[in-house]
Amino acid sequence: CAVRRTLRTKKNSKGLKIIKRGREEKHLDVYSFPLPGVQGAPNYVVEVIQDNTQLYKLVELSDRLTAFASHELKTPLATIYQLTTILEQMNLPSGKRRALFNRILSRSQHGLKTVENFLIYSRIKAAELEIVPKKVNFYRDVLEKVLDFQREYTLKKGMKFICDVPKDLKVICDADYVEVIYNNLLTNAIRYGEENTEIFIGYSDKDDRYHYFSVASMGEPISEEDREVIFKRYVTTRKDGSGIGLDVARELVRKHGGRIWVEPCYFVQGKCLSGEMTDQRYKGKAKEGNNFVFTILKELKEV
Repeated sequence: CAVRRTLRTKKNSKGLKIIKRGREEKHLDVYSFPLPGVQGAPNYVVEVIQDNTQLYKLVELSDRLTAFASHELKTPLATIYQLTTILEQMNLPSGKRRALFNRILSRSQHGLKTVENFLIYSRIKAAELEIVPKKVNFYRDVLEKVLDFQREYTLKKGMKFICDVPKDLKVICDADYVEVIYNNLLTNAIRYGEENTEIFIGYSDKDDRYHYFSVASMGEPISEEDREVIFKRYVTTRKDGSGIGLDVARELVRKHGGRIWVEPCYFVQGKCLSGEMTDQRYKGKAKEGNNFVFTILKELKEV
């Protein structure tokens, strides 16, 4: 205790007090200074308490982001190095050489996507992010690129995509940034979803002002408490997460006049159904999961 140390040593002292309330933690820096007494009266201590919770969170986030970025970049760079070494040292048939080139290209793209996420995050923090909406063929200009990029990672886990987005759908949006939204959601779906399952990519038009897009995967349901906080800045519920992917997705969705949320869902007979599984007919047959939904305003103006 800083106060006791000051009383004992008659010197300035500093301490840290952590207060826990549920999931929240308060980090308080406590400073104490001796104040001489008057004519033999006991000495006094002045105590100053400073709430540095956000500062501690930023330091923790910085450490986590550094570790995450190092890990995310190390894997593709190591793979690229190994594959180029094989190409250099071995006389391979043209078909195998082409396959290795494609893997090198895929890993290079993964590294670039990771760097892109951090650059977008820095623009968001600096309030410098602007979108350039244009009318696009949504399936061709966004989804085809995303699915092609993510396909290698789904194959490793025995997963596959089921896409229910119309191939002739026209949407006014910034295709590059919507691609980032999908990549962040699909990366989570692949990383935390069950092996040998499907990832459902959906679309619905509810005759209102918004387009509704969704990414659903089978896996451990996100608790109601966590559903409220996972999109907040600096928050992650996973030990191996960076805490920026969903925050970036949320900010990009906001730039498109929409919102993003996650809801429970379950899968039965090749279909994804929203909500918690209450139908007794499917008891023991349905698999639970999570459905991430985001909207894009239909009335965005083209630039």
